[in-house]
Amino acid sequence: MGLIPELHDHLQKLADRLGKLRMPVHAYIAGGMAVNFHTGIRMSDDVDIQWSHKVAIPPDLRVFPAINPDDPSDVILVTMDGEFGDYLGTFPPDWKEKSILIGEVGDLVLHVINPLDLATSKVGRYQERDREDIQALARAGLIDSESFSQRIDDALDYYVGDITFVQYNKRDAVELVEEIENERRQK
Repeated sequence: MGLIPELHDHLQKLADRLGKLRMPVHAYIAGGMAVNFHTGIRMSDDVDIQWSHKVAIPPDLRVFPAINPDDPSDVILVTMDGEFGDYLGTFPPDWKEKSILIGEVGDLVLHVINPLDLATSKVGRYQERDREDIQALARAGLIDSESFSQRIDDALDYYVGDITFVQYNKRDAVELVEEIENERRQK
């Protein structure tokens, strides 16, 4: 499936606890867990999942231990609180439709945000971890600067208010990807 085993096992426990549902519930995974899915690196201490329905995660299933892929001797506690929303980042409006179906666990249908939309989602906040994630996706050959720039513009079309700071973030983020593209061409 591509998810870290601990997250897959945790989602299985959640599906078992929820039992048979009236309809499938879709889970759209973004953030650090999506970076890990696409690149095999990067661990997050939370799971960013946007659910298609309200999911009441039982208190004893809100945290689980996971091995850090960047340091196999390190075990971290990962939080899954069910409150993630795409209003916090620069998510393009159709990111869920373009997400990648990765499997089912019980009546939970699992999707992961595609690499281009994942990188785009990082531009609004654009902290050090976000820059590292964008670079990792570019180094893995999963995004290119032209498509990235256009996808950011798609997301910004749905912003209201002063987006000057996001435009600066966009410029810097696209330059990061261009630098990696130039390094790859020189090899």
